[in-house]
Amino acid sequence: MHGSVDGSITASSRPAGIGSGGAATGFASTAGGGGSDAGASAGFEVAQALQANFAAGGVKLELIPGDGKQVLTKYRARHHDIFLGDWEPDYPDPHSNAEGFIVNPDNSDKSTMRTPAWRNGWLDPALNKEVDAALLERDDKKRAELYENMQREFQARAPLIMLFERVEVAAHRANVGGFFIGVTSQSDKYGGIVKK
Repeated sequence: MHGSVDGSITASSRPAGIGSGGAATGFASTAGGGGSDAGASAGFEVAQALQANFAAGGVKLELIPGDGKQVLTKYRARHHDIFLGDWEPDYPDPHSNAEGFIVNPDNSDKSTMRTPAWRNGWLDPALNKEVDAALLERDDKKRAELYENMQREFQARAPLIMLFERVEVAAHRANVGGFFIGVTSQSDKYGGIVKK
């Protein structure tokens, strides 16, 4: 949504077409999200803030809370309007995110590659080719540039919006050391924890 730095929407910042033209009264949509983890309640608060901003922009957003299984089942079947969820890469390499959020070689219901791009019905053949090229690039500097360019193109064209980046924090006494928080939850290291 377009708006001010604080996220509020005014009549002048409302996207063209809402409140004028064919969508004079806006439209309605639904958003699903939820889960049983500690982040679910924070996620619902974010959803409520989005709902208020959408309303100011002429969009009635109905929030449909549910447990993780309910929400993910609907999302994976492509029966959602808006999905509010979290994501972490499968492995610490930019290809993990590029493959998930960009690669969709077959947008049909028969596709065997059911990435978030597929789940949201988004197919961009040019970016698909860029993902393939970046994966095979052997020069680290050039590879990083390819992924950075892809990320910019994704942000400009994709129907997916990244709202926040998770930051993991570990608190422990000064006499405890050796704990390592990894890039993914699977790469946290507990084996080296020692009491000094």
